[in-house]
Amino acid sequence: GFYLGESDLEQAESRDTAYISGDANLIIAVSSGKDFHSTNASSFFGVPYEAIYDDATGKTLDKKLRDLAKRVNHGANYNMGWSVLIDTMGEDKIQEAQKLLGLPKHYTLREVAEHLLDSFTRTYPDVRIGYQDWIRRTVSLHHKFTGATGWTRYCFSDPSKSKQALNAYVAHNPQSLNAMVLNKAYLKVFTEICLKEPNNFKLLAQVHDSILFQYRIGYEHLAFKVKELMEIPVDIIDVKGYSHTFTVPAALKYGGKSWSELG
Repeated sequence: GFYLGESDLEQAESRDTAYISGDANLIIAVSSGKDFHSTNASSFFGVPYEAIYDDATGKTLDKKLRDLAKRVNHGANYNMGWSVLIDTMGEDKIQEAQKLLGLPKHYTLREVAEHLLDSFTRTYPDVRIGYQDWIRRTVSLHHKFTGATGWTRYCFSDPSKSKQALNAYVAHNPQSLNAMVLNKAYLKVFTEICLKEPNNFKLLAQVHDSILFQYRIGYEHLAFKVKELMEIPVDIIDVKGYSHTFTVPAALKYGGKSWSELG
């Protein structure tokens, strides 16, 4: 007598990174209402957005280019180097990207990977340059930094000398913010739905950016309540000192008796 449901925070870490770093281009990209990964593909590779994604139908027109932009964004967001990008994507995908973008045939795998990461840096300089400079400077002066949620991380490594340390500190702020917002949402769902509707709602799990649940057939309004509770306004001050308020939207899938049936 129950259906499954999932509510997922959309591009949460990219949105968090945009407002933490104060990168105007990334803020526009995540708040434009357009498909985020297609927007990136257009900006990274110089292809018109309309050739990659159709807003009217919600259909992807160039899946390969969109998927490539998605891989590059996830890596570059956290300062991935060229060698890790090759390991993550695989040599075949790097070569496929070389052909897809029409890069010179003499390019090595490293040169193709560097080209992909450079496309992100050109598009979002305050993420790859400005934000990282703030991390290095702040840790050098104070040996700690305070994230958007007010939590302080003490730093025992020098991000100016250790790329591993830099990567960890760069990732800390958006990942911490995302996790804490999702924790608040999970608690809200528990107290405002689960405890009040014990016969009609079952809270299953919190996985990455998603809350998984079940609701009794005929109680679809509880699924929409989950989505509503997950969309929590966030007030932060970026690394440049400017204040922002933003809300990460939640996507909702519901109405199936198996996960593959969710629509």
